[in-house]
Amino acid sequence: MNEDLSKIRQRISQLSKRRQMLENKIMNTGDILKASYYERFIVCGKPNCKCMHGEKHGPIPWITCKKETKTVSTSVPSNNVARTKEMTENYKTFRNAQKEIKKINNEINELIQEILKIKEGDIDEIIKK
Repeated sequence: MNEDLSKIRQRISQLSKRRQMLENKIMNTGDILKASYYERFIVCGKPNCKCMHGEKHGPIPWITCKKETKTVSTSVPSNNVARTKEMTENYKTFRNAQKEIKKINNEINELIQEILKIKEGDIDEIIKK
């Protein structure tokens, strides 16, 4: 029993350290943009344009995000591309850390439930006469 509790305590300690590191990562993440950045190639549709013969325009920096209930997609002005890339990467970092913290919290909760089972007394032993 004590050996089991010791292993659980060690695991909770490891998980807590990992969670602390992830919390620091979240706190130190720069500005975020809740969007996806990508580059796309387009066809403009002008009859004599090179894109009508297979040579598409691009790559054009683009973002997609949710705004209220709608999905919005738009091009990114060239003077904002670097900042947009950085902010969308920060968002990915933030979300990944957040997801991992959730998993850690769930695992810690399961370990606490194991502790409860180990420590829990038997009602039949208590009410014996």
